[in-house]
Amino acid sequence: MEKTFGEPLEWIRLDDKKICRIQFSHKVDGYNKEEWIKYIYWHLEYMSKFERAFKTPLKKAVNALKQHSTNIL
Repeated sequence: MEKTFGEPLEWIRLDDKKICRIQFSHKVDGYNKEEWIKYIYWHLEYMSKFERAFKTPLKKAVNALKQHSTNIL
């Protein structure tokens, strides 16, 4: 997924929960309104990359779960 995304991702385990977090971030000055349009384009670019990187693996996971649940019944 990181290869498809094109950047290293931060994988965060949340051991006390049933979830984990995968993130990619970039420090910005959110109070600088002159930079907001640049930040918006950055979000659009990386949200699209994130979707491309995770779409196929998530589909495979869903199909595997469906097949597993069908085999149980």
